[in-house]
Amino acid sequence: PIRGAGSSTGVASAPSANRATEVPDRRMAATMAPKEVTPTLAARDSAATTGRSRRQGALALAGLWLAGTCFILARSARGWRQCGRLAREAREVDADWQPGILERACHALGKDRLPPIALSERVPVPMVVGLFHPRILLPARLADTATQDDLAAALIHECAHARRRDGLVLPLQRAAAALFWPHPLVHLMNRELDRAREELCDN
Repeated sequence: PIRGAGSSTGVASAPSANRATEVPDRRMAATMAPKEVTPTLAARDSAATTGRSRRQGALALAGLWLAGTCFILARSARGWRQCGRLAREAREVDADWQPGILERACHALGKDRLPPIALSERVPVPMVVGLFHPRILLPARLADTATQDDLAAALIHECAHARRRDGLVLPLQRAAAALFWPHPLVHLMNRELDRAREELCDN
């Protein structure tokens, strides 16, 4: 009887031992599952943060480029409006104004007639205004104080600009400078074009 009781006790205790080993396995599986999901969520959060940072950086650069473009275009538009106002306020010279200088200019340019010439009190230097109908503006004091040679040279220079239609090229240069203002080569190209244009008109 004692042996039978002992044997029955041994058989009954086996399932309890199996259940005791299953509980830690379930707890271990429960604790391991979040550890496998956590790296995936962290990677997604990191990717989302990186994407937001890139979008914000791109928007900041686009805003900076747009601000620079608008500034350059506004400054150019202001200059063109000022030139138009100066041209309207200037007084056009008569046909008998400085006939010797006009003949020298026509002979130097190989033309029978010159663009319209006007005198202005507000113009600091000789200039050409107008895109399709160029007009030469001369400072009034230059016409009164300059020598015949200096006045003829200034007039021939400006008439050369008008003949070459440089007024149509300048807006294109300003547009390129406005659109590509961050690029230093664009500004270098514009400076070289301005220098070459002045040298051509001098010669």
